[in-house]
Parts: sequence; structure tokens; C-alpha cells
Amino acid sequence: MAGKKQYVAVVPLVIAKEEQGRDLYFYQGATLSDDVTSESLKALLEQGFVAESDVPAEQPEGESDESKDEKPSDRWSNEKLTAYAAEHSIDLGTASTKKELLAAIAAGGPAQ
Repeated sequence: MAGKKQYVAVVPLVIAKEEQGRDLYFYQGATLSDDVTSESLKALLEQGFVAESDVPAEQPEGESDESKDEKPSDRWSNEKLTAYAAEHSIDLGTASTKKELLAAIAAGGPAQ
């Protein structure tokens, strides 16, 4: 899909038509599928309900090169902290709470 324009819903709910006439529902921030008719897309653009996406087609939504350099914080979920530790070969030992996970990551491994 590289090089193909993508469009994102910029209002809470966008209802678009597909070729078979069925309604497609996209919530704010969702990328519209290729099933949306060109007529429907044109109308949604004119009404300001969708906008061209800044996210390249080959890059998953919500994932940016910057997020790879992002430092763990208490705003991260336990799952994200655990994934970060695995990605950086950090042994979490028995850490299970957010506080313990953050301490283990900061120390580069479990507390001794």
C-alpha cells in the first residue's frame, strides 16, 4: 500500500458507503478502508469529516520512530513495560507491579 493515500476520521463517528451499498463505520482516529467508495470519500472530505493521513501506509498507526526512543514512564501499561524490557533484554525477575517493573527497568534488571 506504499504510495497510496490514506484517510483518517477526524470526527467522533464517520459513516461511509462501500461499493455494495453497505454502511462502514469508522471512529475518530481510524484509518478508512479501501472499501469506501470514491464518491463517499469525496463527500466526507468536503464536509471535513476525514483528512489525509500523515502516517505512511507501511507504518502501523500509533507507532512512530520516536516511540522506539521513548523512555519508560508510569503512564505506560504493565504490558508495554514488559515488552520494553523484553525488547531491551532486561530481566524483570519477579517484578509484577508497575512500580517494580519501572525499578527493574531503571536498574537494568531485578533488584538484588
